[in-house]
Amino acid sequence: TSTFFGALNNLIKSLLSAYPGKPVLVCTPMQSKEAYTENVADPLAALLAKGDGDKLTLQLRAEAIRAKCRQYGVPCLDLFNASGINGVDASGVYYRSGDSLHPSAAGQLRLASLIQAELEKLFTV
Repeated sequence: TSTFFGALNNLIKSLLSAYPGKPVLVCTPMQSKEAYTENVADPLAALLAKGDGDKLTLQLRAEAIRAKCRQYGVPCLDLFNASGINGVDASGVYYRSGDSLHPSAAGQLRLASLIQAELEKLFTV
């Protein structure tokens, strides 16, 4: 549990053990306002090239979450790559004023609609 991968492994296994037969949804974090400037073309290769003590960018943390979800067959809502929230939005409409991470009311509504749609898919029988 001393690495990000190890902690994710522990978290997902614990959720699956604690709630057998129940749907589990994991979400990646959305991009921070400047995260796009550090993004790499092949995040999985960049992630696998890192050592245990290396710092992970937000993109690589999102990729680690996606990889662990694939390993366990757990649905993953990729807010980092597919939410449409990123720092390219010069007006900052999706971020709180003066904040480069937390969503504004508009950002919260966007995230809520994406998460709601994903939860509805999971709970539709």
